[in-house]
Amino acid sequence: MRKGWPVLVSLVVLSLSGCSQSARTADMINPVPPSALHKAAIQQALLHDTYDGTGEPEPIKLEQIALDSVYALATWTRGDAGDTGGQALLRWEEGSWKVLIN
Repeated sequence: MRKGWPVLVSLVVLSLSGCSQSARTADMINPVPPSALHKAAIQQALLHDTYDGTGEPEPIKLEQIALDSVYALATWTRGDAGDTGGQALLRWEEGSWKVLIN
């Protein structure tokens, strides 16, 4: 785990807590699932971030995604057995998802 993780999570939580209560309640009642385009872009960003450059990369399987404004939290696995994986915090920047913490 990277050293900046607790600080970044605190910043994201603080920025999300600034939303109005009615908007947050509406999001929780009727969550909007991520589009296929966002899923594919998140998979690509994770593949780029985790691929070590040797051999054929195993595909990334997204287990769960939470989107809020320009941030995404993704739980992912790799490989048939799903023995590799984790969670990643991503940010939408310049038309694509960028991995902040993985």
